[in-house]
Amino acid sequence: MPRARSLFTVALIGVFAAAVALVWDMPLQARLFPFTVCAVALPLLVWQLVVESVPSLANADSSDSGVDFAASEEEKSRVGQLRAAEFFVWLFVFCLALWGLGFRVAIPVFMLSFMLRHGERLLVAGLFAFGGWAATNYVFGKALMLPLPTGALWRAIGVT
Repeated sequence: MPRARSLFTVALIGVFAAAVALVWDMPLQARLFPFTVCAVALPLLVWQLVVESVPSLANADSSDSGVDFAASEEEKSRVGQLRAAEFFVWLFVFCLALWGLGFRVAIPVFMLSFMLRHGERLLVAGLFAFGGWAATNYVFGKALMLPLPTGALWRAIGVT
């Protein structure tokens, strides 16, 4: 009898396959994001289904809780919880920066500040930030001609 987990994996494969089918005839700019997401998700889901279906790959455990990982004692400690909380604060601030500053500004500023916060040298962090700006501006903005929204802050002060 198939496990509920495998049925869920099959259902997700169906959802992502349907997404590909729905956007297949759309213009390139409209289907770029769904195709990218599906190109990552579908192979991973198929592999997950293979691992769940083949007993020698599954490493079946009688105490299977349905969770793919267990938190270590370090992660359960106060320091580990603070690290996790800090990560989610960074993620929230990045989303806020994307909305307020726009992609072209938020991505390099975020990369620079995140790398400096985690101990990277200024030169290396600056090079990565510049690379993030260049990729955002030239690959996505110019080559793929994707509309990268201007941040709400710039629109509010009249700079567009």
